[in-house]
Amino acid sequence: MAYKLFNAITNTQLKLKTIMNRRLLCLAIMPLLVCFSLVKKLAAEGTATVSPTSTALSALALLPSQQRGSYLGCAVDQRIEFRIKDHTTEHFYYGFSWRNYQSGTTTNPTISNMYMRIYDPTGTQVAQINLPTSGNGFIGNFTQASIGANISGSDPGGYTPLSYTPTMDGEYHIELYRSANSGSSQDAATTWSESPYFDMQVATTNGNRFDGRVHCNKWAFVAVDANFSPAFDADASPTIHAWSTDSVILKFDFQPFFRPIAYDLAVTKYGLINNGNWINDRKSANSTLSPLLAGGYLLFLNYPDTTIYAVAPVPANPVMQNPVIVNCSAPYGIRYTVAAAGDVRISLDLNGIPGYQPGTTDLVLEQLDALQGLNTMTWDGKDGLGNNVPNGFQFKVYVQYLKGRFNVPIYDAEINKNGFNISTVAPILNPNVRVYWDDTNLPSTGTCGSSNDNQNNATGTGIDNTFLGSVSPAHAWSGNGNPTQAIPAPAVGTNETGNLQCDDFGNVRVINTFGWGVFSLDSINVQLGCLTASGTLWNDVNGSANGTNSNIFSAGENGTNLSNTSFATLVDPVTGNTMESVALGGDGTYSFIKVPTYATGLIVRITNTLGIEGTTAPAIATLPAGWVITSPLTQTFNTITTNISTLDFGIEELPTPAILTAAMQVNPGGTNSVA
Repeated sequence: MAYKLFNAITNTQLKLKTIMNRRLLCLAIMPLLVCFSLVKKLAAEGTATVSPTSTALSALALLPSQQRGSYLGCAVDQRIEFRIKDHTTEHFYYGFSWRNYQSGTTTNPTISNMYMRIYDPTGTQVAQINLPTSGNGFIGNFTQASIGANISGSDPGGYTPLSYTPTMDGEYHIELYRSANSGSSQDAATTWSESPYFDMQVATTNGNRFDGRVHCNKWAFVAVDANFSPAFDADASPTIHAWSTDSVILKFDFQPFFRPIAYDLAVTKYGLINNGNWINDRKSANSTLSPLLAGGYLLFLNYPDTTIYAVAPVPANPVMQNPVIVNCSAPYGIRYTVAAAGDVRISLDLNGIPGYQPGTTDLVLEQLDALQGLNTMTWDGKDGLGNNVPNGFQFKVYVQYLKGRFNVPIYDAEINKNGFNISTVAPILNPNVRVYWDDTNLPSTGTCGSSNDNQNNATGTGIDNTFLGSVSPAHAWSGNGNPTQAIPAPAVGTNETGNLQCDDFGNVRVINTFGWGVFSLDSINVQLGCLTASGTLWNDVNGSANGTNSNIFSAGENGTNLSNTSFATLVDPVTGNTMESVALGGDGTYSFIKVPTYATGLIVRITNTLGIEGTTAPAIATLPAGWVITSPLTQTFNTITTNISTLDFGIEELPTPAILTAAMQVNPGGTNSVA
């Protein structure tokens, strides 16, 4: 649906083609980390960041009939906004170079009936400006656009801006439109415009700039050639920063040979569509329409001003909780704790080879939007090939905490030869984020060589890279899904030179790339199934326990259950809940059969009541009259992979008064003591 041939065609033809060619790029945000001092602060906000060279221009676009751009009455997501922190000293400076959205072999002329309205934080219109075609507020060349606004001589060589003086603090927004009646109304929605040079800047009157104040949820751009004409062979290589709702700052760098013509930049958490099931909503899909991508993240032309758009603290690592696996048979529960809400992936290394290998017994489980604190992920006990994992099997479990989920759905970008580079810049630095995708749900549609080539795609499906991922720059494509993940993606036959769209992998498709900005890891060894643990409550008549849980039994001593009033309860050290509770036998013995492996800090205690699994464990027992404690009635123990015994306790039954009296008569005046 983009254009292989893009020579001189009429504006009407271009509109018709581009209507079918809505290239919507949804940038996702991910939480990646950077030392703020390493972030380059630029002197301009606009062309300087979205157009790295004069031969890779991304013009600001207004396509009202496609509901793209910050036009008059546009959706909230499409508004270009600027933030004023101190209206007593800060102003809004701006400049543009508005032209018709048309192709041609000569320089695209400027237009004089372009207007801008400014709205204050209350939504009240506070200014209406007829944007100029020369002089102040007009950017005449790439150098001026790159340098930015020359405010009070602060940036010689830049353009001379127009400005607006705010009257209150907060988020202002602008709307841009063409008008044939002096700005009273917007021209027909089919009248499209583009500004190859643009700059918007919050600054003081002496030129002190505040970068990272201009943002939009969904920027509308168009790649233009040297004549400022939308062109298939025009590269787009913008750099955009995203600020997520969980306060992670991401940076998106588009590589050369990304050729989308008209495209939108947005960032979503939910994927291509927001149906509430991200596992499905993140998959690439065939589509003849561009997705709406509402409710995305804030996208900035520069690194966001963190005095306003705060950065999240670096999260603590996740912790596998002991016991890690609860339940003795499927379904199992795998437990972990996270210090902040986020996504979690748990990897079961079941094939014995370190790391995850797709197509093997290895398995990855996902838990989305896990809450802060203790969480339990359910596992059906099957491996990656669908087989039951046997009891007694030993393996390693990894838990990965993921914060700053992002999705980059790109609509109808036929060729993305060098992939994307995505980095996290705050709260930590990761210059090359690992990205993921699933392009397997992309069947061919139609055939090449028909009269409807721009609606067809004969390149077939791509690969599933959902769990292994690739370090960016990655996810490049040309004439197929690039199964070897080569950079640059190789051509397939004549797909890059044959002037067809149906042999380009991205045609009439929404191709999504997703990932996270921040991640951390914990791991532990486990053995599937349960162990046993046993012991005895002894009548320690000689007090040999001596306040410990060892050396309790001596010859001639017997176990006791205090006339069927005593129980042994296994306590979860994390929750304090009962894991198992049993009555002591007549000889004081007990045995648990639900003891997890590789567990530390398990608690067993003698109680007066039977505990109920999953509820708060009973308190330590109190003894009836005539009995005293010779050892603690609670103890902590660890397990590995073998059963445990001799988890013993000691109490002593005191002699009766009659026995004491007889003893005194045998030894009058002597000393008799009871241990």
